[in-house]
Amino acid sequence: MLDFFRSVISKVASGSSLRARLARAAVWMLIGSGVNQAFAMLASIGAARILGKTAFGEFYAVRSTTMTLAVLAGGGLGMAMVRQVAALRTQDPERAGRLIRVVLTLAWSMTAIAAVACAVLARPIAAQVMQSEKLALPLAMSALAIIFSTVSGAQIGVIAGCEAFRPVAILLALEGFSAGAFMVLGAWLGGVTGAVLGYVAGTFISFLLRRRQMYSECRKAGIPIVPASATAMREEMPFIMSAVLPSMLLVLGAQPAEWLARMLLVRGPGGMAALGLFTAAYSWAQLVQFIPSQITSPALTLLSNLVGTGDWPAFRRLLAESSAAVFGTAVAIAIPLALLSKFVMSLYGPAFRDGAAAFSVIVLAYAVGSVWMMLRAIFVAAGRIWLQFILTLTWGVALPLFFLLQKDRSALALSISYGIAFLLIVIAQLVAAWFLFREPRSPAVQEGVL
Repeated sequence: MLDFFRSVISKVASGSSLRARLARAAVWMLIGSGVNQAFAMLASIGAARILGKTAFGEFYAVRSTTMTLAVLAGGGLGMAMVRQVAALRTQDPERAGRLIRVVLTLAWSMTAIAAVACAVLARPIAAQVMQSEKLALPLAMSALAIIFSTVSGAQIGVIAGCEAFRPVAILLALEGFSAGAFMVLGAWLGGVTGAVLGYVAGTFISFLLRRRQMYSECRKAGIPIVPASATAMREEMPFIMSAVLPSMLLVLGAQPAEWLARMLLVRGPGGMAALGLFTAAYSWAQLVQFIPSQITSPALTLLSNLVGTGDWPAFRRLLAESSAAVFGTAVAIAIPLALLSKFVMSLYGPAFRDGAAAFSVIVLAYAVGSVWMMLRAIFVAAGRIWLQFILTLTWGVALPLFFLLQKDRSALALSISYGIAFLLIVIAQLVAAWFLFREPRSPAVQEGVL
């Protein structure tokens, strides 16, 4: 029996078939993402215990603002790079190199503008939105993270597009450790400002590591990365409009809405302490979707193949089965976490125990959200990017709206708002999926014309 398993592992590790390549990618991404997630969780607990509930909320108010500006400046660039580099690295490596340089130039340009805007507007944002003028300096300092995080997102997209999943996993693990260590050390030495500096340092380390690995993988693949000229930018404008812009739109509907909801929470009676409670609970909600996301990726490959062959009955069966598997896995993770809510929140310190109810609701909400994640990826794979953008935008409007409709502007109220918004968007997605995939589609529909 042991020899049998060794034989299977050997075939997966050395095989060149699509199945073997997919298995290697899934295993490496699971390892890398898992280690990264573990370090992030430990760093969150460490920073919270050092800073306390209110200061922890202040730190994440700054970080959430920075992340939102990064998404507005260049969210989705990594996704666009994965698809294009994977498609062109063998057939047209020169164009792949040109596209890489065009996207990197675009990332540097847009994030530089966003970083300057963040630094210039730091004081009014801190004073009027966050209601804490003392956060102006940490927010201004975090502007550099906008550049480093966005550019490194495009870089790791290039690495993944070269099918270098082992280096990606190693990078994720190293980055999780370094970012967590810098954040905790910064919080210990300098409070909120120190934690922000540690966060910026972590994004800079990630940028350097990914840059080095990106050039290494491109050399191995024979992809020349040359400076992007104005002519190249004009020639690749169709690519930017057809691939980069839709990828950016998919993330624009969610992140700004989440930031707005957090700022509304800060302006409530609980202030930054309420945001600290919610952030601690929210970090564990991300864990609910971790394993389901590992199911989504291979399912998408099979679903895309079925779309291409026009086998819609099999597509509908796999759609239902994969969605059920994702939801079942998420529920299996969420329920035990919800039952352990008081224990988990106590890890952050005694002051966080009040957030046990918010913790239970948000992890269960993300179990529902796992179906959203699966269906969102399916719509994208089927070429329904604009439909998914509209649905995501609807979710983005619903989240802060339902929070505003609640009298109690607390961490628990925000968690409930997430649950309602996820439930509504999943219902809308299921209705759309039923209409789109209930019958074998005509060639025009399969090609995304209708």
